Amino acid sequence: MLKVTLTSLAILASGSALAAANGHLKELAVPVQIEQSQTVEVNGQTYQRIITQATGQEVADTIALFAGDQVAQGAFNQVSKATGTFFVAVTPNTDVKALAKDLGLTLVFTNGETAVLRASEDANLLQVSDVLRNDSRVDSVKIELSRNKNKPE
Repeated sequence: MLKVTLTSLAILASGSALAAANGHLKELAVPVQIEQSQTVEVNGQTYQRIITQATGQEVADTIALFAGDQVAQGAFNQVSKATGTFFVAVTPNTDVKALAKDLGLTLVFTNGETAVLRASEDANLLQVSDVLRNDSRVDSVKIELSRNKNKPE
């Protein structure tokens, strides 16, 4: 009788714990349906740039990435959005304001040898990244991709 009671209590406890945790489980990613895409390399990783009606066919025919474009690495990965912002590490004693001005970028933030730069809305971010990478004043460049992880539900 004692074994039956203890077994019943264990089953009830695990069932109620499962029910309580069920409300806090992270939802699985919904597969992204990509009707038309283009392969682009961003920050050394391969992504599928999602082509939408708003993108336009002339833009879809060139390998490019613009602020607002959406990219995904696979059907079950979250879609990321290019923000038009670059994280840049510069060489010591580099005037970041002059660098931004020379390349037609907006300086958003700087601290020591790191900076955040923003390109214009119509700039091809892949080309801007290449220009930054080839500049002797720049050590490394990363294009910001936003996943909106902390968006409100």
